[in-house]
Order: sequence, then C-alpha cells, then structure tokens
Amino acid sequence: MKYLFFILKSMTRSPEGREQMVSVPAAEKGYCDKCGKNLAECACELSLDDKKARAAGDYRDAVARFSLESSETFTAAMGKMKGMDHGPNHGEGDPLVHTQLVVFETARAFRTAGDNLSESDLELLQLAAVLHDIGKAGTQKYDVVSGKQNETVGASPEQVDAAGKWVNNLLAEVSGQILEGLSKSNIRKLMEEHSAQMQGRIKEELPGAGDDVRKAIAANFRGHDDKSVEMLPAILEQSGAKLSDGQKADLAFVVEHHMLLLNPGDVRLPKFKELFVSPDGRVDERKLDLLRIMTLGDDAASVRPGETPEQKRAFRGQVDSAITKLKLELEAEAEKARKEAVAKEFEKSIFGGSSMAEYVTGRGIPQGKDFGRAMGMLKKELARLRTENPSMIAEQIKAALDAVALS
Repeated sequence: MKYLFFILKSMTRSPEGREQMVSVPAAEKGYCDKCGKNLAECACELSLDDKKARAAGDYRDAVARFSLESSETFTAAMGKMKGMDHGPNHGEGDPLVHTQLVVFETARAFRTAGDNLSESDLELLQLAAVLHDIGKAGTQKYDVVSGKQNETVGASPEQVDAAGKWVNNLLAEVSGQILEGLSKSNIRKLMEEHSAQMQGRIKEELPGAGDDVRKAIAANFRGHDDKSVEMLPAILEQSGAKLSDGQKADLAFVVEHHMLLLNPGDVRLPKFKELFVSPDGRVDERKLDLLRIMTLGDDAASVRPGETPEQKRAFRGQVDSAITKLKLELEAEAEKARKEAVAKEFEKSIFGGSSMAEYVTGRGIPQGKDFGRAMGMLKKELARLRTENPSMIAEQIKAALDAVALS
C-alpha cells in the first residue's frame, strides 16, 4: 500500500517563528471508499454517521492547528454545548456535533466551489467554522415557536396559544405580578427582567407540561452570531493564534454574518450594498465568496426534518444564482458610488467647503430671481456630473454664474 500524505498547513510556529508544514498520513485524514479522493474533495453522498466520524477528526485537527484548546473561553463554551438541546432544525445533533460537521462540510464546499479563493482563505474558513456558533453556549432560550421554526415544528394556532398562556403563567409566578391588563410590550419587558429565572423554570417545568404546550415550545439561539463575535478576541488572545489585523477582521465578518445567505430568496440589496461596496465604489467579491462557502458548509451540516438530498442540492443552486445576481447589482451600485465620489470631489473643488447657496452668493448673485435661476442652473450642471467628465465643465459653470452675476 502506498504511503500517501495530505499536506496540512499548521498555524504552529517553529522556534524561529516560521509557519511549519505538517505531513499527515493519508489514512489518518480519511479517503472516500467510492472515489478514492480525500473526503474534503470528494462529492460522493455519505451517510450522516460517516460524516460525523470524519467531521470529529477534522474538528480535532482544526482545534489543534489553532491551539484553541489553550483558550479557557473556547473549551468552556464547547463543553457547555455538548449534549445541549439544539432545537427542531438540527437533527444532526447538539451544537458541538453541528460545529464539527460545519468544519467538514466547509472544506468540501471549498474544494468544489471555492475557485476564487486561496488556501489561506480555506484556513480562515476552517477557523470560522469552528467558532461560528460558539455564542450558542450562552444564548439558548426556550420560547413559543413562530415563523420558520414553526414551519418545522408544525404547531397549530391553538397549541401556540396554549403555550403562550403557559409561559405567561410561569412569568406571573416568577415576577409576582398580575399580567392581566398589561400590554404586550410591558410583558416583554417583564420577561427580559426575569429572563434567567424564566429559562430555568421553563426547562424544569416543560417535561411535565401538556402535549400542546410541549409541541409549541422549542429551543432557539437568537443573537448567537453577535455573541460569537463578542467572544472572538478573548479566544484568539488565549490561544495565541497568529492572525493579522486583516485576518481577524475577516474572521469576525464571516462569523457575524454567517446566516446572511441562509435564505437566498431574501437577499436584499441595501444590506449587501452596505457590507460589500466600499465608499470608493469597490465590490469586495472575496468577502462575498467567503460568506458563500461558509453558507454552503453550514447548510450541508444541518439536518432538517424531511429535507432530502435533492433539496440540499437545490439550495446550493439557489445560493449560486442569488450570488450571481447580487454581484451584478452590487457592481451597478459600485459604479454609482464611484460617480458619486467623483461628483463630491468636484463639488468640493468648486465650493471650497461652502454650501451651494453660499457659493452662488459669493459669485455676486443676491437673493431674488437671478439667485433662483443660478441655483437651478447649478443643480442641473451638477447632476450632469453623473454622466460626464466633471473636469470638462468646471469652467463652464463658473463662466455661466459670472454671466448671471453681470446680467
């Protein structure tokens, strides 16, 4: 049997401070029995048990590679997530199992769809995969189901209503207040004030509640993305991970926004424009591709009730279509931003920091009919900056204003 090696870049440093390359026997990394390729590169269908076995190894490799076991913050969070109720949309297992699968699936997505990214980007994605849900350790809450979560649970309106009344009864006991007559906003505030105690009571009492109540209450992790980002600095410092400021910023970006593309049918331009178009009119396609790979890995790792392999593949096509359309729209927005930047620079060169009205007055045009005419003409000329070279018309504007002033 040939002794094959999978070359794995390690973040471990040599005594001289250089990055080392570590050779790992292929048998230890795992190759597909069907196609013979490394499992991160093969596209064969694998059973969930096979994925879990391989994913656990990949996760251990990533944790060791970035020395994350040196972080008390990391180890405490992962220990807490082991065995935790992960809610109805994660049939694969607890948040720790899900994280392991995301590490595995993100690498597979990179090998099959990461043509525009580099191997260093893969390292960043692997670290992001390990840490993307770390905030779930501190954000688990049991609530009455709603929206997409209830699409999975399938609670009836009557069951949702029964669960809401059950929770309110607990809140009345915990807070010592009568809820009748309180507005919904005041009840929400009261719930926030007693959040920790309420969660303890719900977990304690839920197993003995009626079937209708149990059907309509489930665990969720709202806000875990923000919590995960909040935990990153401590984890990186404690582990001694050698990341540049740019890499830290990219890591935080992917972790914070890892759910942004999970609903490709709801990709809204304003939000993406804010994130991916710089003030000088440049589209950051690399960040968009990082988020795309992370999304594919996260979705592939999630086992939702009744979801088929065909639906998983369809999701990938939906993400790709959404990204293609989005890139075209972002480029159009970027072009507008570039023209706007040019226009602003031109206006600054003409007005010298003054307002348009101050500039017109400074050219000797007093308030009145001529002032209004001059302002109208100036606005028209400035609008022309969006389609013409501004440097070609600067003197024309000045000359036109001087003509108004002398008329």
